[in-house]
Amino acid sequence: QVTTGDVTLEESSIDSAANAAAQVLILMPISSVFIPNRVLELVSRGFPVTTIDRDFQCVPITTVNSDNMQGAQDATERLIALGHRHIALITSRSHVTSNYDRRSGWALAYARDNIVMDEELRVQSISVPIDKAKREKAIAQNVKELESFISRHPEVTAYLVGEYGIALLLRTALIRLGKKIPKDASIICFDYPDTQYDDNMPQFTCVAQDQQRIGSSAVRETLS
Repeated sequence: QVTTGDVTLEESSIDSAANAAAQVLILMPISSVFIPNRVLELVSRGFPVTTIDRDFQCVPITTVNSDNMQGAQDATERLIALGHRHIALITSRSHVTSNYDRRSGWALAYARDNIVMDEELRVQSISVPIDKAKREKAIAQNVKELESFISRHPEVTAYLVGEYGIALLLRTALIRLGKKIPKDASIICFDYPDTQYDDNMPQFTCVAQDQQRIGSSAVRETLS
């Protein structure tokens, strides 16, 4: 079941699966920090639980992830190779290990190329609610925040972005400030959606995760 970032719905879905006599649970949790009580209960009695794309910290649960650190490092190094020296990292505010790993990869790329990293070139506060009634206002606030960041840091010429939706917000902010992509700013994002046939969708260089392989691996690990 898709919970779309709703904590209450996530917990009720886990309860429903357990009460329906499910024999295993595969979960892509909303947070890596806040662990649903029902999951802790299931794990404590040996129930097979596997997480995808993020870890539950300090809890012995099987997890299937991409190498987010290496992906972010490779993407940042590509931008450095293109001549960029001030590369911003833009992610959501979600407390998930994939965001932490991507931040580490971004920092490692700077270190590898002996470039001084500026921690101020990081935005980790973007959040767009799933609730349609709140989404329009949140999008406007996020774009305004990104516009402010861009204006404060004219030295930035490239961006590593944690997800495609945030890349779209960044693109809007750049265009509003009269900047052109890629002439004035280059963007690499994670996870370009599987709708590449749609010519109306903005396209960015992306770090693509093998989502089908991640899913099938999670099933195998959970059933083994």
